[in-house]
Amino acid sequence: MLELALEIGRAESEPLIEGIALMAQGTRELARLVLDDAERLYDQSLEIFRRHGFVRREGAALTWIAGVWTSQGRFREARRALHEALILSRQMESRTYEGNTLMNLGGVDLAAGRLDEAESYSIKSLAIHREMGNRHGEGIVIGQLGVIALERGDVELADSRLIQAESILKECGVKGFHAALLPFVAVMEARVGRLAEARRSLKEARDYFLSVNDQGSLSAANIVEGTLEVATARILASSQRNEAEALVERARSRLVAASSQESGNVGDLSKAIRLLRQDLDLWAAGSREPGPQAPAMGLRVGSAGAWFEVAGNERVDLRRRSALRRMFDALADKRLSSPGVGLDPNDLFELGWPGVQLHPEVAMKRVYLGIWALRNLGLTNVLLHQTDGYLLDPKLPLLRQNE
Repeated sequence: MLELALEIGRAESEPLIEGIALMAQGTRELARLVLDDAERLYDQSLEIFRRHGFVRREGAALTWIAGVWTSQGRFREARRALHEALILSRQMESRTYEGNTLMNLGGVDLAAGRLDEAESYSIKSLAIHREMGNRHGEGIVIGQLGVIALERGDVELADSRLIQAESILKECGVKGFHAALLPFVAVMEARVGRLAEARRSLKEARDYFLSVNDQGSLSAANIVEGTLEVATARILASSQRNEAEALVERARSRLVAASSQESGNVGDLSKAIRLLRQDLDLWAAGSREPGPQAPAMGLRVGSAGAWFEVAGNERVDLRRRSALRRMFDALADKRLSSPGVGLDPNDLFELGWPGVQLHPEVAMKRVYLGIWALRNLGLTNVLLHQTDGYLLDPKLPLLRQNE
């Protein structure tokens, strides 16, 4: 059908039909991951649109070409094409087109690991999508901002944004964009201990990618599986160390395999790889044996949990993070009064958020986010988990300093 449309466009000297048919063929080849052919067809359509002054179509072709280049990891070229498209959107005074182009620029910079630039474009895009009432675009951009927060280690913000984005994309019924977000939702859920939810999110994404034969996204999902393995290893570390190390080694092997394979979705794969590397680095930091002086120096804790220092490292101030401070203070008290005994997550919620009434699932989510945040602030190898709850390592000396 597309070939017939192309023949008609050429036979009838209808450049618009010819260009649209070429662009549609390019999109077909992009879906098949035949990226070189997709690029060639998009280039041909772009040349026709430019020659005949079809400005809106020119911008569309530039956007599709940028998509091919992003999939190939050619981020600088993709960025250049989108900047051309952005100029065209402003010439046409099309706010919707401008919002979409800014969104795509944010996506390219996020794929490239340029988080500040990605955030700047995404925030500008979000404002336009909200102005125009474009819920679909709003959901995509909030998802991008959620992944940015996830990479920065701001788990509470990431969780809020990803949940909001997932809800909007479900509401809009855009299955492809919702599925593309789910692996990163799974990373978030795994990092805060919601492993069952993480597995469900990743399975839903995989099922969709398989249904449309999206091999590039399946490669990214395979890397995300490694984050679930590392999260499982953290749970097993205190009681089944060998099994935990085996899971971490399996996660590392996924990175090695990813570096040697071709993918049609380098953008999502690169994000997934960076996130898995963060988790592996965190595991490695927590797995090291303490140095000769570490046990003697131990953990120093300020009055009412206002700050802590681990083994002489830089002081971490918790005075402006009241819930974290109260949780940490309770853990320190438990460590001194009952070494080796854990604090139940329900008790931690009541201590961290006194007087607050929440649905049990929401309350537990706050606790898990708090535990992740404390570990990320420097308690990776100090804040442990066992069957009766969370605890500070009883083998590490703890000194209270009541100023």
